[in-house]
Amino acid sequence: MNWMRAYNNISAIPQSKVTEQILLILLYFKVFDHPLTLNEIKNHLNTESSKLDTVINSLVKEKKIYQHSQYFSTKPLAKQVAYRQECNQRAIQKLPLAQKYSKVLASIPFIKAICLSGSISKGVMHQDSDIDYFIIAQSGKVWLTKLFIVLYRILFLFNTRKHFCANYIIDENHLEIDEKNRFTATEIVSMIPTYGYETYIKLKKSNSWVNDYFPNHKTQTNQLIIQSPDKTFFQKLILIIFDNTFGQWLGRQFMNWSWKRYQQKFKNQLSPEWLEIAFKTTPYVSKSHGPNFQKVVSERFAQNIEQFEKEHQIKFENVVF
Repeated sequence: MNWMRAYNNISAIPQSKVTEQILLILLYFKVFDHPLTLNEIKNHLNTESSKLDTVINSLVKEKKIYQHSQYFSTKPLAKQVAYRQECNQRAIQKLPLAQKYSKVLASIPFIKAICLSGSISKGVMHQDSDIDYFIIAQSGKVWLTKLFIVLYRILFLFNTRKHFCANYIIDENHLEIDEKNRFTATEIVSMIPTYGYETYIKLKKSNSWVNDYFPNHKTQTNQLIIQSPDKTFFQKLILIIFDNTFGQWLGRQFMNWSWKRYQQKFKNQLSPEWLEIAFKTTPYVSKSHGPNFQKVVSERFAQNIEQFEKEHQIKFENVVF
């Protein structure tokens, strides 16, 4: 059971529960070596700041968590803080490039909304990080959209995904995400919309379940939104050629080909269950998170919890993955 659901006002949660929630949040972000500020911790809670400050101070004194400058983590973090600040600066520098490629994606006439996801949406970019995009496509056009993205990447970017990784595409009429867990909730609340703000708002409303994990999160603003461009002759031609039964057939063929390729490439690396999660392939979803980052994160989170319990001789009562 998600214990957060048991309280209408989480400020009423006993202090022990607030302590547990703070520790679990920090242990989750420890997976990414990502210390949090007090405000970032608050964004994952819905409790009075006075109680939060008291609990944080107590945990620091007990050496269950550590503080360096404005950051907190469950392990000594001087190096973590320096690295995080470096990655924060890199993410800021990459935002104009992310907007540039959002404009490229927005030129595909079947795309209704674009959001930055992955590390850049958390304000962090490592040296080897891709720029990830979460895309909402016109109904029935998920795989046709995927095909155009792949063709553009091959023809103009030499098939590199470094700054152009559109690894999650969903149908505008099927906005609710099936995998309801901490990993997915974190991705949804941190997405940064760059195109199609109204459709992004519909996505958030369709996934209100994330409030069970992050009841105090705020909807992203439209600060980075690019304007819808006027349709060019080429875009109108694409619609004439592909916005019909031929386009639907082509999309289905590409979907079937993609699934066979995923199976051949990853059948020895992932179980059938995890293959379907990492490379979800349906008429309404195109997802490619190889080699199943979600699985890796969940396992490392579980390991962090187990290690912390042993080190501090405690037992978490209500762990929600």
